[in-house]
Amino acid sequence: MTQPSPWRKSLIIGLLALTPLPLSAHEYWVEPQGPAVLAPGAALQAELKVGQHFKGSRQAYIPRNLERAEVRDPDGQTLELNALIGQRPAIDVEASGPGTYVAGIVTTNSSLVWRQEEKFLNFLEYDGLMAALPIHKARGLPAKDFRETYARSGKALFQVGEGSLTDQVLGLPLEVILISRDGDSMLIEVRQDGQPLVDHQLRTFQNRAGEITEEETQTDALGRAQVDVSGGGLFMLNIVTLREPQKPEKDEVWHSWWGTLSFKLPET
Repeated sequence: MTQPSPWRKSLIIGLLALTPLPLSAHEYWVEPQGPAVLAPGAALQAELKVGQHFKGSRQAYIPRNLERAEVRDPDGQTLELNALIGQRPAIDVEASGPGTYVAGIVTTNSSLVWRQEEKFLNFLEYDGLMAALPIHKARGLPAKDFRETYARSGKALFQVGEGSLTDQVLGLPLEVILISRDGDSMLIEVRQDGQPLVDHQLRTFQNRAGEITEEETQTDALGRAQVDVSGGGLFMLNIVTLREPQKPEKDEVWHSWWGTLSFKLPET
């Protein structure tokens, strides 16, 4: 029996890696690789990951599963990705000079069917979406066996050379934006469709020396929240929204967006 070539085997693995996963593996993020502060001329590399509680599987670069994929330099210029199908890490470009580089990803729609009421309720509770439950009932929707579509948007920040992390607004459908940093506190703003997302749960994951912690906060009336970044390490800020689909593709009754912002800070 003929064995697949190493190239073909890698492509098959890459295609399987970006097959939509069940929502038991929720979060989707763009994870920066390498040290917290990169040297000018270094490679900016990031893995696309899907998982839960900041542990996930690496996803390959598959253009048909992405609506948008880009990296901007500190001046706001878009860099060529030149990524190959099946490539991992999915993002791999060169940092030409100092400053903060920003990567942004938006996926195409995927869908799932909620077969168990308990799992749907757990999802709503964990991601701060319990306000959708009375709406679900008022719409006369079933407790189980209904379809949801979902899409994901993720950002990553890379610091090259000396200086503090900054951010750029990319105009993602659901976007987590770094506004400023004051010591161990970061001011974050969340926007959906360009508008502040107010009074909504934001979850912070921190991986410091292999120890993962989670913390919840709420955005305020301006869509902003303070996030504790003491101790440094790898961070991922995650937010989820659930809305009635404006233009249903099939028989879906809900559409969710999953937004993340990831970055590294020197550990202290």
